[in-house]
Amino acid sequence: MRIKVIEDEWEKNRPRSAEFAPKDALDQLNIIGTKITKANEEWGRICKAQELLDMELGDPLRLQTIVEDHQLLKNVWAEVHKVWVNIDQINEIPLSAYVHKKVKETLDHLLEMMNDFPNKLRAHNVYDEYKALL
Repeated sequence: MRIKVIEDEWEKNRPRSAEFAPKDALDQLNIIGTKITKANEEWGRICKAQELLDMELGDPLRLQTIVEDHQLLKNVWAEVHKVWVNIDQINEIPLSAYVHKKVKETLDHLLEMMNDFPNKLRAHNVYDEYKALL
């Protein structure tokens, strides 16, 4: 069944730790998200067809947990990505051009940004891992 394949792929391939770069994680989530959306739409059509044919109905919300989990994870990675773009910019500064005070202020500001994430996003382990890296 296609839904089982989507569930297995989600469990296996979702980016759930700091081993992924934020941009790579978002790319991965976009790929998986497209598959989840198509499968969810297809499943909804199948359930409607079963209802019209007076067949035993499947659970039309079967993929809802994966859809919600995907959206939460995508939101976490999007917020982390906003912070990490600035870290990448700092890393590109040549050592001779480093201004320690400015870098420290930037890092403090980025840490504040992460602390301002909504509670739902801060509860995710990706947040904890990237905050520890910062």
